[in-house]
Amino acid sequence: MGELLFIGLGLHDDTDIPLRSLDAARASDRLFLDTYTSILPGLDRTRLAAAVGRPVEPAGRPDVEGGEAILEAASRGRAALLVPGDPMTATTHLDLRLRAHARGIPTRVFHAASILTAAAGVLGLHAYKFGPAVTIPRPQRSYRPSSPYERLAENRSRGQHTLALLDTGEGTDPLPAAEALRFLLSLEGELRLGACARDTLCCAAARVGSPSPVTAAATVAELLETELGPPPHVLVFPADLHFTEEEALRAFAGLRS
Repeated sequence: MGELLFIGLGLHDDTDIPLRSLDAARASDRLFLDTYTSILPGLDRTRLAAAVGRPVEPAGRPDVEGGEAILEAASRGRAALLVPGDPMTATTHLDLRLRAHARGIPTRVFHAASILTAAAGVLGLHAYKFGPAVTIPRPQRSYRPSSPYERLAENRSRGQHTLALLDTGEGTDPLPAAEALRFLLSLEGELRLGACARDTLCCAAARVGSPSPVTAAATVAELLETELGPPPHVLVFPADLHFTEEEALRAFAGLRS
């Protein structure tokens, strides 16, 4: 019987992988790179393959959600799924791990940095004050889910910060912060729960984990005019701020008032 490893790659590029995880990847028979659930903006696949000493096979949505090729490889030897960020933060990976377990395939998880905590850290917000995160998809004419906006309103009513992850756009460009904000403003106009108005305080962070991340804290209206550079972007909607959080946003994200 083989083994299935879930190996976190961290937040920015192929040099973020922890040493123990790098050793595990080198000891694997087949390596799959998850290109579906998130992206590493600085990833160099050629350099990654050279570092692990074997080819790295890209695995898109059908490969990760279906999982048959990965599970088949894991039934024959040691297979590894290389995951941007930290494994098991996406339900897709949990589902794949459960299916491996059901087939009697042992699994191991190798952790790495996650945007779920790094976004709070780069802005200087208290990680324990966050409610459930939301994911904002790229809106379509026939697909405009209101659930992210409604969850944002629920978190705000409880005094909790909200991390908004933005669609990474497999097959398309990642969703930029400004487009996500415009979508939330349109839902505010329809549902009027007071969660995302033009004067709502919001934080944006771009390329977290890179050598030069960009952060900004301002009103939604001001963020719409703020140049963040290329994605990936994330948004954070703070609830009531502790004085140390407010000081951090002034120091690290340009909060003016």
